[in-house]
Amino acid sequence: MAKSPKSKGSLQKRGLAAVDTIVGGKDETNALKICRVSPQQFGMLLNNADFANQVRQRITGSAIRTELLIAQYGQVAAAKLIGLTECDKEETGRKACLDVIELLRKGTQETMQKKEVESIVHASGLEMTPTQASRVLALLAEEETEDAQK
Repeated sequence: MAKSPKSKGSLQKRGLAAVDTIVGGKDETNALKICRVSPQQFGMLLNNADFANQVRQRITGSAIRTELLIAQYGQVAAAKLIGLTECDKEETGRKACLDVIELLRKGTQETMQKKEVESIVHASGLEMTPTQASRVLALLAEEETEDAQK
């Protein structure tokens, strides 16, 4: 017996609710159980072009919200990371310095010179003490030396 159009619409609504649940942080298996959609039904829904487009829209929306959140808290996170470079625990400070270097290098393929690092730190608005800057630059120099030896 064929399903009525109403039940198909209901399945699509439950499928989209499952997608929203997945985007909200649940794994697919649990999301499907919560929304009463079988894996087979979900697979069929994903093969439907209209449903797949709605899923893509939700994923794009989630990605944009993530970028907004990063933009909102990025400077705070960077400032805290810079603060960790002076941590009493040597490994924590070293890791923070490496993370700062990685942030500064992100998006570029070229090796940066010390003056370029300083200008990027200045341009990015990250406030660093001379001690923090020297630790970052020392680790950068160490990393460049290791790369040159390879």
